Amino acid sequence: MLARAALHLFDGVYSELDARIEEDRAAPTDSLKSGGPGSFLTWQTLSRQGRRMIADGPDREQIEALTDQLAREPLRVYVGLASAETPMERAQLALAELQRIGAFDRGHLVIATPTGTGWVDEESQDALEYVLAGDVATVAVQYSYFASWLALLSNSDYGVETSRAVFRLIYEHWHSLPKTRRPRLYLHGLSLGALNSDLSHDLQQVIDDPFDGALWSGPPFNMPTWRNAVAARDAGTTAWLPVVRGGAVVRFTAQTDHLEMPPARWGRTGWSFSNMRATR
Repeated sequence: MLARAALHLFDGVYSELDARIEEDRAAPTDSLKSGGPGSFLTWQTLSRQGRRMIADGPDREQIEALTDQLAREPLRVYVGLASAETPMERAQLALAELQRIGAFDRGHLVIATPTGTGWVDEESQDALEYVLAGDVATVAVQYSYFASWLALLSNSDYGVETSRAVFRLIYEHWHSLPKTRRPRLYLHGLSLGALNSDLSHDLQQVIDDPFDGALWSGPPFNMPTWRNAVAARDAGTTAWLPVVRGGAVVRFTAQTDHLEMPPARWGRTGWSFSNMRATR
């Protein structure tokens, strides 16, 4: 009874916070933005974290000013819990919105799985858009508004269901495109988002046409790929910064960049783990 009462209290607090519309983030007027003119999504249903993701971040002019090179307008898609009733319907909205704005014509596509509150790490997105001169589209679909630890304890299956629906629909469309005319596909997740991103697919889905890579930061203790990689580390390497098969497929890093240290070359698909912790 106490646990149920506490969960009910948390639900009221987090749902109110999730629905809050911040005055300094107005609905976009750009048709390439989720919640803007012609979008399949409304600004009000994106959630607080979704509106932040869409409104924040560099535009083409800012990228060109910093990098001194021509850039494209970065594309970001966010589907909130209130945008549709079921995980599959939200995944369908995400795919439709990506197609509407021409995301599959970009050089890079990132499926970013949010944390429990729906947060997508803004620093990771900003950095990627600057490095790639805006030639990237990022999509995220919300599955919860609880803090990650509470989402993990209360209804962990819902995040997996959502991430699997999102990956399946987007991957199937990406897989159907000619290899020379489709973006490079990457996965990203932080904290609980890393766990759900890892669980979004299985080997049978991708073995004949793998996605291009993944960056998983601050993975939870029960993340299968992280646990298996640490257990299979090369002899003499540490559990907190392991080397796995010489670093050909999986590489670990921390506050100091270790991604280029292994002697092996990156394989066809690269997975990176960052053991730096962050939670929202």
